[in-house]
Amino acid sequence: MLKARNFMKSQDGFLGIIVLGIGAIIGVVILIEITVLFITNYTKASIIYDRLGAAMDFAVISASMNLPSGTTDNEELNAIGNAETEDEKAFEYFVYSFNQISNSTYSDNEFTVPGLPGNIKILDFYKVDVGDSIPPPRTPLGEPALDAGTAKQPGYVVSAEVPIWQGGIWNIQPISIDMRQYRALQPSPLDE
Repeated sequence: MLKARNFMKSQDGFLGIIVLGIGAIIGVVILIEITVLFITNYTKASIIYDRLGAAMDFAVISASMNLPSGTTDNEELNAIGNAETEDEKAFEYFVYSFNQISNSTYSDNEFTVPGLPGNIKILDFYKVDVGDSIPPPRTPLGEPALDAGTAKQPGYVVSAEVPIWQGGIWNIQPISIDMRQYRALQPSPLDE
């Protein structure tokens, strides 16, 4: 027993280096895991944001190209009918295109997208007129967020709640982030 203690005392520096090396390896592994978690979540959230934008592009272009013509002699009734049909069609085009882009299914205002910790909830989809408030554009990582602006022309806004993973090594859990997209209605090339 005495020889073992003497051996351990003579090896204090060597054992300390081994413990320090193991601790450094564990620290590097934890740092790598947190970095990978951040990068994958940021990438996945960016992809969903871009897919929402692409679906909005398709919706507004399709809605502007497929506006119904008036069927009565009253221009005011025609405008009301066109606006209601346009709003419904724009949302249908949005749902259709997002399903196609993200390989998802839609029911009860929720998209089920593979690879996410939950469903994407559509909180709102509404028409914006000139002068209405619109969400700010996306800013690159690390830059200050821009203020919301006002619409220079009519369009649509979608507001969605998107689930992603958050946390560190021992407390990874799903959270939801809000995403909003605005797209302006383009004049139909058929109106010339």
